[in-house]
Amino acid sequence: VDWTSIVPTLPGRKILVIGNHDKKTISWYLKNGIDFCCSSFMWEIFGLRILFSHEPIIDGIFDLNIHGHLHSRQHRILKCDTQHYLLCLEQTSYQPRPLESLVKEWRKSNRQDSQGKNTFFKTRQR
Repeated sequence: VDWTSIVPTLPGRKILVIGNHDKKTISWYLKNGIDFCCSSFMWEIFGLRILFSHEPIIDGIFDLNIHGHLHSRQHRILKCDTQHYLLCLEQTSYQPRPLESLVKEWRKSNRQDSQGKNTFFKTRQR
């Protein structure tokens, strides 16, 4: 399947966080359905500071780092903390995912309250 015929038809803005498999020029991506290309970016949304990067970022001022780079098998070996969410295409059947659903899934898996605070210790202490 040629993704250049699919991407332009998808709703919303398409942002490419460039990684090691992205070999084309930025102008090529912009001409083929991508709205913006970068190495990483921060977005304050849903009450969180979300950092989008290709590789996981260990230290930084963010609440959540949504990253790729690690493919399914590698992610089992590397243990990310509760600030990281691996978004690899193998896990989404190569389908786009709404950001709000990713944040809800992350909060649920990390027992996050609506303000993004980890409630693990609150539920454990009695």
